[in-house]
Parts: sequence; structure tokens; C-alpha cells
Amino acid sequence: LQADWKKEGIPFYRAREIVKLSNDGYVDNDLFISQEHYQQLLLDYGVPNAGDLMVTGVGTIGKVYIVKENDKFYYKDASVLCFQNKFDAVIPEFGKLLMESPLLQHQIHNHTYGNTVDTITISTANRYLCVLPAKEEQKRIIKTISEIVKLTSVIENNNIEIDFDKSLLRSKILELAIQGKLVPQDENNESASVLLERIRAERKAKLGKKYVESYIFKGDDNCYYEKVGSTTKNITAEIPFDIPNSWSWIRLSNITTLITKGTTPRGDAYAYTNSGIGFLRAENIVGFDKISKKDLKYVNETTHYNFLKRSILEENDILITIAGTLGRTGMVIKEDLPLNANQAVSIVRVVNGYKIDLLYLIFVLNAPIIKKCLLSKSVEMAIPNLSLENISDCVIPLPPFQEQYNITKKINQLFDILKGGD
Repeated sequence: LQADWKKEGIPFYRAREIVKLSNDGYVDNDLFISQEHYQQLLLDYGVPNAGDLMVTGVGTIGKVYIVKENDKFYYKDASVLCFQNKFDAVIPEFGKLLMESPLLQHQIHNHTYGNTVDTITISTANRYLCVLPAKEEQKRIIKTISEIVKLTSVIENNNIEIDFDKSLLRSKILELAIQGKLVPQDENNESASVLLERIRAERKAKLGKKYVESYIFKGDDNCYYEKVGSTTKNITAEIPFDIPNSWSWIRLSNITTLITKGTTPRGDAYAYTNSGIGFLRAENIVGFDKISKKDLKYVNETTHYNFLKRSILEENDILITIAGTLGRTGMVIKEDLPLNANQAVSIVRVVNGYKIDLLYLIFVLNAPIIKKCLLSKSVEMAIPNLSLENISDCVIPLPPFQEQYNITKKINQLFDILKGGD
């Protein structure tokens, strides 16, 4: 009761104080109750303990404050709810992230009661649906989100370091994306294994006698195996992380009909012309799906269609630099054709017509974990070199097509936000 409030004593928090604590970490207009009153409440009802979550249940609902080790306070019944962490199954920081997630906030704001003021009741809160990963996974989620929030803060407050931090943030986004942690999983999506069955059929028809049955699967012992023709071997050491059940691990060669490299024109520099067919070199492949026309070389049609026939580029070919600065990617679009490429550029031609989102594939190839695995097999020479075999053998995670599309859309949205400060 208001009559119980004192000028000093034990802090007493209403919803507005919990909002202030959640936003700023402190309260600047404390209300108090007496020590005696607090002791009686402790005996009758219990008081908040370290690790409990205090959640606003009226007015600005759903704001969360984690009770700290040295906190000593009580709170207004019905105005604030105490989510007690009795069984130590939830790390408090994860509980706060969960309460602030779209999953819980949607439920909170769509199942409230009250005419003029939104209210959360205890019975409603008890019915909220949530997810509870193992504690080790909770720790990983907390760490990842903390890193993203920290980087975002740096980006907003330190223009000097903005390019560097945005690069790190893009890498973190890609890392989350290829592990199935960027967009929600949908059990209604057709699994990647079904997609791969159709891809195998198309590759077999396209490659004919050159086709060799090959796929990766997870055994009952939770190890990963690869079957190539009649041979099966354990490749667990090559798998860098776990993926959702509806995803599949594949080698890049499992979804392609061609992995080759460009050709050097006869006569070297004398083969180039002032106009004609565009001839790409490694410096024209600038990253992700971009191709630069700056300092573009040209060859004539005779050279393109005859001497360089093997490396004629097609729409949707993915290009990877394999000499010099390794691993930069680009994608051929219809408007750029006709094009050819030199020996420092590899050409990856993905099966068409069977639901592979090429932008997803490019994002995978640029994700730090995958790129590190790919480049770790490069050969150190006078000019660093990446072989076509390394590219063919690159192991990547493949989601269902709809999720590939959702991931690509989400990455583009986040990258566009980051681009706003460029």
C-alpha cells in the first residue's frame, strides 16, 4: 500500500522502476519500505533472488531486469512479475534474451488483458511457449548476441572504425546464417535431402558416364560419412559444426555440372583488343556476387569462340579467384555476357532448375568458417594457388530451398542496414 512507502529503507519497485533498470541499469527516484515490512514479506511470500527475472506486467509490458547478486528489494504485486529461476535450467542472460525475443514478445503483446492499460497475468505468463536449448548452447547464443551488440554499438558511436567493425559484423551474420541460426526453422519445408535426390538425377543425366554417385550422411553413431561409388569413409573431421536436421552437408561438386578454370589467350598481352568480348582476370572479381568492369580486357570473337572455347562463361556461373588473392567470388549475370576468363579464375556451374539459391551459395563461400577450410588447402607458391580439386571438395551446409531464400533475404536486409553508414 502507498501508506507503507518510506523515505528510506528497502527499495520498492513498480513497473516504471523495472523499465528504468532494464533500460539504464539504475533507478533515480527510489521508493522504500521498512526493513521490518521487507522481513515479513520475505517470510510470507519470498523475495527476488539473484538470477530471477523481473518482468513488467502492466503499462510498458515485457521489459526485463535480471536480479543481481547484491540486490535487495521488493516489488509491486500485479505490476511486476517475478520469474524465479528455481531449477538452474536457464542462464539468466539467456532468459532475458528469450523474453525480449520476437517469439515471446509476440505472445506477450497478443495475449494481454486490460481496457486502458495492457496487463500480463500470472496465468497468461504460465502458458507462454518458449524454446530451451542445453546450457552450453545458451552460452553460445549469449556470447554471439553480445558480440553483435558490442559491434553495433561501436559502429554507431565510432565512425573511425566503422569499416573494420562492419566487416566483422558481416562475418558474424554469415556465420549465424550458415549454422541455421539467422532465420527460424520451418518443419513444413521440404528437407534438403529430398532436394539433393532431384539434383543427383539431373547431374546423372547431364554428366552421363562421368557421373559418380556421391553423398554425405550422418550415421547412427553421430559421425559423418561420405559414400563415393562403392566406397564409404568417415569424414567427421571435415565437418566444422552441427546443422539443423532438415539440412544436409554436401561437397560443392555434389551440386555442380562443371568446375573448371579460365584459359590464357595465345600471345598473352598481344591477344587483347580494344573492344570485343570481355575477358575477366582475378582483379575483376571483387567479392560476393560482384564483377568489376574497371580495366577490363577484351579478346576478339575468333579467340573467344575457338581458342578460349573451354572457358566461355554462362549466366549464373559463380567465379572464384584461385591465384593471387584467393577466394574472392563473383557471379555472371546475363547483361554482362558474352564473357571469358583467364586461368586465375575458376568457373563453378551449378545445376539449373532444381532450387539452389545462388546468392546463398555465394554467402556460404564467403562465410569465414567455410572460407578458412577452403583456403587452408591452398598451395604456397610464388603466387598462392587454389586448385580446382580443393574447390570441388569444399564441404558446405545446404538448407531446404525455402530456407536458402529466407536466409538470403535476411542477409541482404542486414547488409543493407550496415551499408547505410557507408
